[in-house]
Amino acid sequence: MFAEAPLHLTTLAWVSLGPLSPDGKDAGHTQSLRKRVVDQYRQPFDTILQSPQARDELDDFDVELAMCQLVGPLAFARMTGLHTMSRHHCEHIVDYFLTAHQRMRPGGQPASARDFSPK
Repeated sequence: MFAEAPLHLTTLAWVSLGPLSPDGKDAGHTQSLRKRVVDQYRQPFDTILQSPQARDELDDFDVELAMCQLVGPLAFARMTGLHTMSRHHCEHIVDYFLTAHQRMRPGGQPASARDFSPK
């Protein structure tokens, strides 16, 4: 998602997500842009993380914190240039998240027959 984001959209994202004014208020146009950019990037995550399947197979979790946990490493790597994240790295991040939040049924059995443990 980050690698394919058009430069103008990325620039708008940085501008819209910038600091609020010193008095803590935000101009209406900036707030509107901020909401639109955030909504665009979070929509795919909301769809997946709030799906009936996810709610059945995973424990209760904060969706916004989950997005930070999943996207944070990618955003940090991209912003700093410290590491190029491959598909394998992304799968590893998701596997760790799924393992950490896997719902357990009575008797210690996972809610899903899938093995989410990182490989």
